[in-house]
Amino acid sequence: MPPSNKNIILVTGGSRGIGAAICLQAAAKGYIVCLNFHSNRAAAHKIVEQIIVEGGAAHAFQADVAIEDDIVEMFKEIDKLEGNLTVLVNNAG
Repeated sequence: MPPSNKNIILVTGGSRGIGAAICLQAAAKGYIVCLNFHSNRAAAHKIVEQIIVEGGAAHAFQADVAIEDDIVEMFKEIDKLEGNLTVLVNNAG
C-alpha cells in the first residue's frame, strides 16, 4: 500500500522487536516511516526494504538517542524529506 499522506512517523529503536512492529504497522497505515537504530544497520535496512517491497516509504537513521548531537543531526535529515513529522514513538533510550 503506497503512502496515503505526507505524514512522517519517527520510531526510535525501530529496527527490531516492538519498534519494528510499530514501523510495519505505521507503513500499512500510510505513514512515511523513519526508523532510528543505534548499531544494527542490517536489521534497520531489512525493515526499510520490507516496507518498500510492500509499497510503502521508509528511511533508516543511525543515531545514539543518548547523544544530543546525534539527535539534532537525525532531525535535520528528516526535515529534508517531503512530508511532515507528525508522530514520534520513543521506543528506545
